[in-house]
Amino acid sequence: MSSLKSINIPLIFYESMVWLLCRICLFFFRIKIQGREKVIEWKKKNKISFVAIARHRSLWDAGLMPVAFGGSEYTMMHYVVKSTLKPYFRQIPFFNKFFTFINREKIKLSSIERLTNFLIQGINLAIFPEGTTIPDYKEAKRGVIVIIKKAEQKLRIQIPIFPLNIKIIKGFYGKPKGRWQDYLLRRVNIELKIGEPIFLKELEKLVGQDLLRKDKEEEMVKLLLKKADQI
Repeated sequence: MSSLKSINIPLIFYESMVWLLCRICLFFFRIKIQGREKVIEWKKKNKISFVAIARHRSLWDAGLMPVAFGGSEYTMMHYVVKSTLKPYFRQIPFFNKFFTFINREKIKLSSIERLTNFLIQGINLAIFPEGTTIPDYKEAKRGVIVIIKKAEQKLRIQIPIFPLNIKIIKGFYGKPKGRWQDYLLRRVNIELKIGEPIFLKELEKLVGQDLLRKDKEEEMVKLLLKKADQI
């Protein structure tokens, strides 16, 4: 009989939360998932961390990301969340293990270092580079590129980025419109498609070589999101 010390409580908590999210999302959506197995195979074979990214069109994205990747020990992720949501997560057990809260307008160096260290330790990250669902303020931030670069410099290995395309096949996806009954009873068809791993070296070759570092990183993250759209 295993001792209590050998029980991975955070993993059990994560698995339970993903299971619950699956039940909630399946109530609202018809979901088809593609590509999860390639992430698990990569993690098993290479035993290094990865970064998952997706566009941010709805608050549902935050729930659909873990649903797409699953709740296994290989796909358990640490999530980058905007600081305004911190009060809502404060009461969740182990929240510090699964969330890093950042001000997208002025990211602290300590947050960058914290996330970089997670990758170095083999902990996977989930990031929405746009950082918001509000169209007027939507702008892909280069933080994901900076974090991966720093981790790669220390590890001296390439870290894969797995893009997720939350593809709406049929129905309305977003804030409720009309009667709440219609919103609850809608059946939206969604495909959660995880693409092949992308590496920074590939992105660097595709953007202008004469750009300044900051501009180059911004173009890289834009290209990364375009690749997610093409899955």
